[in-house]
Amino acid sequence: MNKITLTGLIILILGIAMLLFGAAMFCYSGPTLNPIVSSLGKYSFFFWLPTIIVGIAFLTWPKKRKKV
Repeated sequence: MNKITLTGLIILILGIAMLLFGAAMFCYSGPTLNPIVSSLGKYSFFFWLPTIIVGIAFLTWPKKRKKV
């Protein structure tokens, strides 16, 4: 496994974690949280899809490059 494929896999896992964290913060109904955690949940929920797309692009890029 080369470095680009490993990077793509890590970014893909990060995107999935961002989705789960953002959804958890969206559904949170307990006492008021730290504003930093609240903002982090908001941005995580907003940027999870672009992160997953970049991770998939990094996973497939070495395969396309070898065909050329």
